Amino acid sequence: MKDNKKLIKNLVIAIILFVILFFGYKFFTKPKEVGYVGLTKSSYQETVLASGRVEAGESRIVTSEVASRLISLLVNEGDAVNQNTLLVKLDSSDLSKNINEAKASVGSASANYNKIVTTSYEIAQSDIEKLELELSQQARELERKTALYDSGAIPLIELEAVTDKVNLLNKQLESAKLTLNSYAPGGSEAKKASASIEQSRVALKNLEQSFGKYSYSSPIAGTIVELNVTEGEFVQPGQTLMKIVDLDDKYAQIEVDEKSITKVFVGQKAFIYPSSDTSLKLETTVREIDKSVDSEKGTVAVKLDIPVIDSDKFLLDLSITAELILNEYQDAYVIDANYLSYEQNQAYVLVEKDSVAVKQPVTVIGSGSKRIIEGDFSEDIKLLNPQEVEPGDKIKLMSEGE
Repeated sequence: MKDNKKLIKNLVIAIILFVILFFGYKFFTKPKEVGYVGLTKSSYQETVLASGRVEAGESRIVTSEVASRLISLLVNEGDAVNQNTLLVKLDSSDLSKNINEAKASVGSASANYNKIVTTSYEIAQSDIEKLELELSQQARELERKTALYDSGAIPLIELEAVTDKVNLLNKQLESAKLTLNSYAPGGSEAKKASASIEQSRVALKNLEQSFGKYSYSSPIAGTIVELNVTEGEFVQPGQTLMKIVDLDDKYAQIEVDEKSITKVFVGQKAFIYPSSDTSLKLETTVREIDKSVDSEKGTVAVKLDIPVIDSDKFLLDLSITAELILNEYQDAYVIDANYLSYEQNQAYVLVEKDSVAVKQPVTVIGSGSKRIIEGDFSEDIKLLNPQEVEPGDKIKLMSEGE
């Protein structure tokens, strides 16, 4: 009897254990319910992303070269101007006075030169003629006195008086000739007077050239983007008056990593958009590539065109993002990069095969959030999210996209 009870007890325990093991196995081997995505072909662009700012092709800063009061401001901020459009006028009344004085100085110097080479020259020439006449008379007197002295008719003192007068006249005549030569064109006094004329003319020319520093015209055709002065203000040398920019020639300057620069070329297709608004994506092309690498940033400056028709959407200094198109593919298998996994530099995706998650090796093309995959597979494979399942997991597929 006791043996029967023990047997029944053991049988019940065995049944309970079997039930536990059966349902435990069923529970722990229950397939995971997962979503999937199908594999379809679409177009794909391999891109390089870069950021930068909107800049202008040509700009100029207009600064004052003199200290003066601004008496006339002829433009406003935002005005479009042509090259050589008059912008501002400064008070030049003191300069005008100095110019008139300089002109008078030139006239005075010229009159002095003319006086020297004409009147003074003629006076000196007349003086020489008088001295030569008097010297001739005294020379004859000296001959007569010498004869009288030799005959003992006059004392030595009378002869010496005439001799001294002749010597003095010779010295005066020599000095008069030097003076005459100096008054002649090319002579020392004439040269001094001529130099004085040249100095006066140079001073006048410098003042007249300075006159241009009291009014400023636009050096380029463009738009007044900054106006830093007001009418009536006293400006100083070097002070910025305004900034003019050619807004019809704006471009996007971006910084491309030097590792990618070999894939970039002039004329290459690209897209740009404000960093804060991707909806304003604009197709453009590469205009220019810098010929050197910024050693500190490890980047190369690249300029992209901004068509005039879209210029108003891209304000000066606006932060922009650019997508440089490296390659374009048609009918390619494009997937979300989150579905890719890597093992020892081999890329793979997880696919469903006989209700099990298995690895499918693939070749990956491109970068970014979307990638192209190539491999030995067909369009009917179902991609699994590697964040939801692991290789070898039993799975039960839900509807596509869940």
